[in-house]
Amino acid sequence: MELVELKNIWESVNLTIIENDSIDETTMLKTIRKKSHSEISKIRRVLTFKLIIGSFATLVIVSSAVISILLPHTTRIISSIYNDILSDFFTENEVVANSFITPLEFILIVSTLAIFMLIMLLYNYLAFKKIKEIQSSALSLNDSLNKVVKIVENVMKLNVNFGAISITLIGAWIAYLFMYYDKDFLFDIHLLYLLKYIIIIFIMAFIIELIGQKMKFSRYVKRLKSYQKTLEQEKD
Repeated sequence: MELVELKNIWESVNLTIIENDSIDETTMLKTIRKKSHSEISKIRRVLTFKLIIGSFATLVIVSSAVISILLPHTTRIISSIYNDILSDFFTENEVVANSFITPLEFILIVSTLAIFMLIMLLYNYLAFKKIKEIQSSALSLNDSLNKVVKIVENVMKLNVNFGAISITLIGAWIAYLFMYYDKDFLFDIHLLYLLKYIIIIFIMAFIIELIGQKMKFSRYVKRLKSYQKTLEQEKD
């Protein structure tokens, strides 16, 4: 009789432990799911703000590119305005002053920037759309977190690289204007100086863009990765 009672007590204790463990695991999963949803929503808000600002900037750049191509006379007007401004800093010679920025140079720089801006904007929009779909999908929590982390990391890489290239393009153009405003473009020592400035500008722009992207997304990515790690530990 005593053995039967002991057996029943032991089974009851085991059942209680199992139930408590199950409750703790369920509570933990609910907490992680809630926190993950919050972090992903924050990422979407950052992307939304970036899309709004990026759309406005892209609209301005693309409009300038289209106008400069379809209406060449407006490009000449804009070029003359830039030339007048720059000539105040460099020279009073009207012949030299009118050669700072040619209409063709303006079209090339604006069109190139427009292409880069459109690619960045499109990629960020697709990332935003994909994250939204994942957030409302039937994927497991761990799979959802894994996909979102990869998407955000890819967005960060693209924004850093394209942002650095865009800034370098503008910086290279300005450096070119400073160095060749009173001389023809030749393959001489000035070209080496220009290449050196371009490399320096790219490195600085890359660092600035990297810091900016990390400030926007890194804290959210780290939290999502920590939730992933917790889930994997519980699975083991």
